[in-house]
Amino acid sequence: MSITADRIIAVSTGKTVYKDGDSVIKVFCRPYTKLDVMKEAFNQTQLEAAKLSVPKVQEVFLSEEGWAIRYEYARGKALSHLMEAIPAKVSDYMAQLVKIQRAIAAADAPLLPCLTDKLKHAICEGIQDKEQRISLCAALDSLPDGQATCHGALMPQDIIMNQNGGYCILNWANAARGNSLFDAADTFVQLTLEDNEQLALSQLYLSTFSASDPPLERAVLRFVPICAAARIGGANERERSILNGLINQ
Repeated sequence: MSITADRIIAVSTGKTVYKDGDSVIKVFCRPYTKLDVMKEAFNQTQLEAAKLSVPKVQEVFLSEEGWAIRYEYARGKALSHLMEAIPAKVSDYMAQLVKIQRAIAAADAPLLPCLTDKLKHAICEGIQDKEQRISLCAALDSLPDGQATCHGALMPQDIIMNQNGGYCILNWANAARGNSLFDAADTFVQLTLEDNEQLALSQLYLSTFSASDPPLERAVLRFVPICAAARIGGANERERSILNGLINQ
């Protein structure tokens, strides 16, 4: 199986996604292990069983390039593309994202891993200062837990909108069970990392998420330092500066 440039859909560290007929194949290489690939496929299969709109997993196999997952191809355009292409409708698209995130939270997927454990592991791996690490873990323990389904990295580019108004949610590697406010805080953190003068989405997201219940904004912000700390380990220098600001807010 060879991957030609014209078939590639997306490339990120350790992953290449390409189209193969009516399927999409995600190929993993270092640092991802066989276990990582199996976990991602298992997570997505759980969400499929929970009746969420996700690409169906068709197979997991060992390719020439590495372990791979074959999914159904999700036809349509990413929500991030629509936000950039039609800025006049960005508020409507953000409301769509929030609505979808709440549908995710309501899905029943009891076999997903514990989000608190995942966050604590990420903090211990990424935060070098011992006192700060202890303080952040204590802060994490003080926050209310939950059993909601959390995507773990939801962004506009993870949602494919089709012509009929339906959608499909991608990228379930970080899915877990926990307090849905962690998921909201993590989306806010990621949007903050991507904000620019042309498209500053983090505050729009926060205000949209809390529009029906204004105290939710303050509640989400309580979770932001933990989510920022959990992302330090994989961050570059620019991102670390922003994340440290969020940790110390």
